[in-house]
Amino acid sequence: MSASISIRACLRPRDWREGNATALPLPDATFNVAIYQQGLQFFPDRAATLREMQRALMPRGRLVIACWKGIQHSPGFFALAEALGTHAGPDAAAIARGPFALGDEGELRSVIAGAGFKDVAIHHRVKMLVFPSGEEFVRRYGMGSPLAGILTKMTPVALDGLVRDVSATLASHLRPNGLEFPIEAHLVLAHR
Repeated sequence: MSASISIRACLRPRDWREGNATALPLPDATFNVAIYQQGLQFFPDRAATLREMQRALMPRGRLVIACWKGIQHSPGFFALAEALGTHAGPDAAAIARGPFALGDEGELRSVIAGAGFKDVAIHHRVKMLVFPSGEEFVRRYGMGSPLAGILTKMTPVALDGLVRDVSATLASHLRPNGLEFPIEAHLVLAHR
C-alpha cells in the first residue's frame, strides 16, 4: 500500500506536488519545515515516511507533528468505539480507533528519533469538542469520516442502539450548551 500525500515545496509558492510519502518527489534538503497535521498515524510505514521527510529537510530543518493521544484521553471517541464494537462489529470499532494509533508517547518518540530526528520535544494539548447532543456527535463525526459507509448500512435498530449507548456513556459530559468532552493531542517539535 502506498501512502500519497500532497506536498507544497517552500521554494516556490503554489508549487503543489503529489507523491508517495516513502519516496518524495523532491531532492535532498528541499525545505525548512515539514508538518504532519493528524496524518502520520495513518501511514502504513511511519518509519520510512519519517526517514524520507528527514532526507528532504534542510540541515536543522524542523519537523512538526500533531497527532491524537490514546483514545482513552477522549471520552467521546472512546464511547463511540465501544458502542460501534457492540452494534456494528470489531472492524467498525477499529476504524474509530485508527486516528489514535500513535497515542503512546514512547512509541511516537521512538519512531521519530529512529528516523534520525534530534531534539524531539513532545508537548500535550487539550481541546474541548462540543456537539448539540450525543446523536449529533455520532451523526456529524460518523458521516464525515470513514465510518460513513458503515453507519449508512446499519439497520435503524442498530443505529438507534449505537446512539443510545454513546449518549448514555457521555451523559456526564452534558452541559447547558450541549455535549462537551476533551480530546488530547501530542504536539511534536524536532530537528533534522
